[in-house]
Amino acid sequence: MSGTLPEDTGPVIRTGFETARESLVEYYIHHYMQLSGITRVAIESWMLPDAAARLDEDLPAQEVEQLLKFVQERIRRLDESNYII
Repeated sequence: MSGTLPEDTGPVIRTGFETARESLVEYYIHHYMQLSGITRVAIESWMLPDAAARLDEDLPAQEVEQLLKFVQERIRRLDESNYII
């Protein structure tokens, strides 16, 4: 979900990449749910800790930025829902 393209990638290729990525992610999650019997809610509950753990990897700056935004958005959602960890 967080892989990045080189910064000089043209807008048409970038748009195509993002569209393809969204389709592949949805297919992957759906297929994983079918094979494992795990619900989307259970999968989604692991996305925040998984993304936070990836921040410890040696990633390109653009990907780190993307992951940080994802983590911050998920934390904001938790705050808004008054979810207790």
